[in-house]
Amino acid sequence: MFFVGEVWAVILYEVYWNVVEKNGFDPDWFHVGATNPGGNVIMIQLVIDGMKIQPCYPTFVNARDAIIQADQFNNAGDNFCELWKGFAKRGLGVRAKAGDPSNPTGWNGVESFEVPDKCQ
Repeated sequence: MFFVGEVWAVILYEVYWNVVEKNGFDPDWFHVGATNPGGNVIMIQLVIDGMKIQPCYPTFVNARDAIIQADQFNNAGDNFCELWKGFAKRGLGVRAKAGDPSNPTGWNGVESFEVPDKCQ
């Protein structure tokens, strides 16, 4: 049995703190229209918007790509490297590949700890 929700939560925790370190923390989660929202507000919006654009039954790679795309839409990619570094720290780097869920022998994906060149 796989605990994918627990794994995904750990991955998002890494990404979250990278975005908070860059943008700060805003105790007002409902500061609608803020010109400089904190990283915590930015991150929750990226996760929600990412869910809107990812496919049904997403893999971790699909969800990662959707969150990075949401940052491109919402913030002109301002958090690109922070997102990639958080994902890569837990194996969802540039060369990560999703496994085949129909494979009866278990996990067959490929982990990657690499970030894009511009984030080195």
